[in-house]
Amino acid sequence: MSASFCFNCGKNIPDKAKFCPFCGEDLSDIAKGAEEKPAEIVEDAEDAPKEIKTEKKKESWDKYFTLLEPGSEFQGYKILRMLNKDVEGIKYVVEKHGQEYVLTIYNRSSFENVNILFALQMKLAQVKQIRDEQMPKVAEVQSSRELTYTVFEFVHGTSLENIKKHNPEYLTEEMARKMALRLVDTALNIREYGLTLAYLNLSGIMQKEDGDYRILFSGISYEDVDEREDVFAIGRLVAQMLTPTITQSLYTESRLKVAKFMHVPGVTVNLNKVLAEALHRNITHRYTGLEKMREALVALPPIEGSELSVLPPEALSDESKKTDIKMPKRKPEIGFWVLVITIL
Repeated sequence: MSASFCFNCGKNIPDKAKFCPFCGEDLSDIAKGAEEKPAEIVEDAEDAPKEIKTEKKKESWDKYFTLLEPGSEFQGYKILRMLNKDVEGIKYVVEKHGQEYVLTIYNRSSFENVNILFALQMKLAQVKQIRDEQMPKVAEVQSSRELTYTVFEFVHGTSLENIKKHNPEYLTEEMARKMALRLVDTALNIREYGLTLAYLNLSGIMQKEDGDYRILFSGISYEDVDEREDVFAIGRLVAQMLTPTITQSLYTESRLKVAKFMHVPGVTVNLNKVLAEALHRNITHRYTGLEKMREALVALPPIEGSELSVLPPEALSDESKKTDIKMPKRKPEIGFWVLVITIL
């Protein structure tokens, strides 16, 4: 039995719910429809008149906002399994002609907000035109107010976020330098289409089984942002890749935006200098663009024989202040004891 999700916000809802407990969407029509008898067998699509086929197709969209079972069909793709579900939509691993893909069916909340809908449609329109080695190949994009979905090449591998969590020793400076250069090239490429990597996270970068990288579609955005924000994002990703667990809180985006950058311990001083300029909290003090950052990365001397940065003492002292629990000072309650003595 498939689980039900709100077609407005995408969150899990109780069976036969008349409204969504999260966004308040009226679901009475859907609940009523679910109790009705099963639909009659539809005539062969090839024999049906074009107008009737279109009407029946629109009426059937609602079923795609509940979980599709493995083995079921969607627009010619066979559902293998659900990959995940988030605020964007429901993602499945699907198969067609022996090839695996990632299918994303977008939540209806994307259609209600004009700004979100416009950004999504522009993003989809531009992505179809991009040819970039670091991005999965686009198989199909469908965008309408009734149903919006994308089909991309399925990337077999592991996200850098998972590698960081379970096998951080695999994330070396040599790897980070190569990845940074590729991210710069991709950022330059997609900016020509009005897209940006400014909000990309380690979870949006997959390391393939052959060691190559792919930037997931969810990791890019359609937004007109300053190029120096892309510079900042790439610097942030490199710092987050290489920082030890004990200092990872120093390299969150929110902290880097307001605090002075501290050298990542165990990383060469040369690379840290590049990161320091890319991650300057004052945007006017960063590299003026991606090309300048690329030049700095290419000019880096070899890692072997280079001086390594050490953990700055103030980094740990800042963290320890958060864990020190200072008990409030208690003053002698003189007035209370004077009162007790007087009564006695």
